[in-house]
Amino acid sequence: MARANLTTAVVVAAAAELADREGFDAITLSALARRFGVQTASLYSHVRDRSSLLDGVHELALGELADRVAIAIGGRSGR
Repeated sequence: MARANLTTAVVVAAAAELADREGFDAITLSALARRFGVQTASLYSHVRDRSSLLDGVHELALGELADRVAIAIGGRSGR
């Protein structure tokens, strides 16, 4: 993936994929930099630090959960 395609959303999504594959503790900026073929410092344009990256992964996961819950309960309220 080229540097021009990096956005905060792309970096956070890649971190979430890494967590799914290798576990939450595997999320590091250096691991993501290797995945994208960039220097670790390049990611700081998109995320402030590891803590904010983890916050982004949490927000992504909670959004996905909210979508699944909404689909699961949709139309079940009756009148």
